[in-house]
Amino acid sequence: MGDIDNGGFIKFFQNTNEEFFKSGLDAFKLIGDLKTHKILSEAIKIYYRNEPFLSAENLQAPFEDTRDAKRLEELDNEFYKVDEEREKKLKSYVKKHISDFVDVR
Repeated sequence: MGDIDNGGFIKFFQNTNEEFFKSGLDAFKLIGDLKTHKILSEAIKIYYRNEPFLSAENLQAPFEDTRDAKRLEELDNEFYKVDEEREKKLKSYVKKHISDFVDVR
């Protein structure tokens, strides 16, 4: 999700494939981060409505002044606001499932 931190959802969609969208949603749900899941889910819906305008070649051309563009900016800010909470949930999940991440023999 570093692309979101370094350029918002537009950058994320520009640099990510659709398979990763679903993986991200699944991951946030798995760790119990329903706020981020909801934010990402809404951003993905906006992406699909505007996919032709969000490709790397056409990025923002007819999109930048739309209501959806403004909403993506709001979602960027919502995503940033829950950074700390997201990090805590991720750390908690890893601690509870440490054997899924490292060999603890």
